[in-house]
Amino acid sequence: MPQASTPTPAETLAGLQKNPPPSPPATTSNPNSPVTPEQIRKRGADWLAQCLQDWDAATHMTKKDWQRVCRRVAGERINELIKQSKQ
Repeated sequence: MPQASTPTPAETLAGLQKNPPPSPPATTSNPNSPVTPEQIRKRGADWLAQCLQDWDAATHMTKKDWQRVCRRVAGERINELIKQSKQ
């Protein structure tokens, strides 16, 4: 049975350059992340809109329950990012 070879450091680096790891979550240290509370709230409105669009009749929740959860989660994300941006 053939054995899998371990990639060399150069091969690993080449693979990372072709397929970089995903970007880290938005934080205040990320220059592309929202910094002001207004920018964070705008991003939160986008998250909420996407969440509401993601509901499907096959989910285990009613549309009303789904909306309630989307609003709660988006609000929590917004509040936490605003809190982090003030630190």
